[in-house]
Amino acid sequence: MASPTDAELLAKLAALREQITAAEGRLTTYQQARDVAEALARVGKELTETLDVAQVTDRIVSTVFQLVRGRRAVLYQLDAVSRDLICVATAGEAGPEKWLGQRLPAGTGIAGRAVAERLPLWSADLLTDPRITLPDFWRQRLEEEGYRAAVGLPLIARGAVIGALVLSDVGGRLFSEDDQQILAIFANQAAIAIQNAQLYDTIRLELAERKRAEEAFRLTEERYRDLFEQAPVMYVITGDREGSPIILDCNELFLHTLGYRRAEVLGRPLADFYTPGSRRQLLQGGGYQQALKGEFVTEERQLVTCDGRVIETLLQAVPKGNEEGRVSGTHAMYVDITERKRAEEALADRTRQLEAVRTVTEEITRELDLITLLKLISQRPGELIGA
Repeated sequence: MASPTDAELLAKLAALREQITAAEGRLTTYQQARDVAEALARVGKELTETLDVAQVTDRIVSTVFQLVRGRRAVLYQLDAVSRDLICVATAGEAGPEKWLGQRLPAGTGIAGRAVAERLPLWSADLLTDPRITLPDFWRQRLEEEGYRAAVGLPLIARGAVIGALVLSDVGGRLFSEDDQQILAIFANQAAIAIQNAQLYDTIRLELAERKRAEEAFRLTEERYRDLFEQAPVMYVITGDREGSPIILDCNELFLHTLGYRRAEVLGRPLADFYTPGSRRQLLQGGGYQQALKGEFVTEERQLVTCDGRVIETLLQAVPKGNEEGRVSGTHAMYVDITERKRAEEALADRTRQLEAVRTVTEEITRELDLITLLKLISQRPGELIGA
């Protein structure tokens, strides 16, 4: 068997090198894919475990910086009002202090252009690229950290641009298709993280606002209840049931004056607590209908206590509206005038007595005959003594 020639050996050696190189490439690709998968799993886990956007975005830029390699990875969040991009996370060879919180004016830098065009954008030299407008602080960072090439990707969630991811490196670097695919994967994760944080903030603000509204409503209700209960008048709220007032609520003074417990009053017709005469004024006399129309004037009504006593009151009633703005009942306020009525009646009686005395006295003073005078006195003893 003939020995292989030098040329044949060199050819076999070259073929072997190619096989080794291909195997190394496949091994590198496999290792990189495994690294990407593991990193993606870690980021995904954090997305499900926390709503701390700073924690998740820090993990994303650190992962991008390690997997794709470069001088600086920066994650921006879009300000919905000004359209500026705000740096919320960064990783690089130098610290993050000069980056975090920095604003990139709308449309500037590679991130601003990527957001404006809604497409990934790559530049081999940011300083000479006519498409890129660089703010002063960006130029300063370029000089300090020594990078000029960059790739920027917009962060898009539910069709809306909400930020950008940028990876920068030394001038002239060409970002491979694999690099851009890795960046696109983590840009999607960043978009989810920012969107989740925005949704969380929205929900948190809505809950806080609802809590404030509920607290304000509670305080208003308490103040109303205090005024309602402490009002110096008997206060009754009625609902209209086929033209008849039903008691929906009443204050403590109404209960105390009539001697009932709340459970014995609520849900009952208001007429149950009126004397027959006042009941006729309420229903047959059209008093309740006038109140529903806002035409009611102040009138006297008689309430009846649980033990049958009559309470003289002065009533003022106004219509009550429901949530739809329709009249659904009344606010009725009763002032107890029992003592005043008694005083008025006593005064009237005393006036009548004084008038009778005055009349008898005048008759006596006009009569000079003693016999006739004695006869007058015997005939009107009650008037003279005020009986």
